[in-house]
Amino acid sequence: MKKKIFGTLIAMVCALSLSANAFAASDLSTKVPTTSGSLQLEQGYRLSTPEEKAASDAKSKLADEYVASKKAKTVSENSSSNLISPLSAGGSKTNLVGHFKQTYNNTCGPVSAKNCISGYTQYNGGNSPSETTLATALNVNPGVGAGASFDATLWQPTLNSYAPGNNYTLTWGTSSGWSTSLANKVIYTIDKAANYDVIFDLYHGAISNPVRPEYASGAAHYICCYGYNDVSKIYSISDSYSAVPQTYTCSYQSAADSTKQRGCIW
Repeated sequence: MKKKIFGTLIAMVCALSLSANAFAASDLSTKVPTTSGSLQLEQGYRLSTPEEKAASDAKSKLADEYVASKKAKTVSENSSSNLISPLSAGGSKTNLVGHFKQTYNNTCGPVSAKNCISGYTQYNGGNSPSETTLATALNVNPGVGAGASFDATLWQPTLNSYAPGNNYTLTWGTSSGWSTSLANKVIYTIDKAANYDVIFDLYHGAISNPVRPEYASGAAHYICCYGYNDVSKIYSISDSYSAVPQTYTCSYQSAADSTKQRGCIW
């Protein structure tokens, strides 16, 4: 009986420890990553500073205003024929994107960045940097340790250096209203003329509506969103993970549910 109680207490302590670590800033030099197949599931983060959050909030306000104005204009132009409803008035657009798969289990961040930057260079000219170059920029040691941290000081300068003009911004997800907020950020970014794509950071445990069935048991994984359809409420995705198709679509809601504990770079 004592052994059973002791074992139960240890299990409870381990569960509590894991729960606490899921929301604590990771020390990437000491964390031992866990993997699922060839997918890295360990990921650190750095919380935004007040200045970074203020900048993110200001840009988010611009995105909300842009989409509200776009939808109001579209509804007004089609009101006489009842062709469109306010909820689907964002239209649709598909950008160019890269189609690269990650070479290492922990380089989904660098390769998602490469897919994003590749869309920009296909449209504007130039070449996208290599996986290893972007791994260095995002402080990832290919094949060793954790993947790219969700950190504005890493992601923002990297994307803004190789895909300038968009003011790429890291924004944290929220527990409520994130599906609409994320959609507005995607529409605002992808509607720009110079082909800017968006990085999603999937971060969740077991989930009933993952962006792909392969992620149902949990994921800590970056993907690149390169299009949206506001009528059917789907995103177009380029994914660097070898076990899933290179491109696929997912619902607005599944993307929001999968990213709300981290966020996006847009």
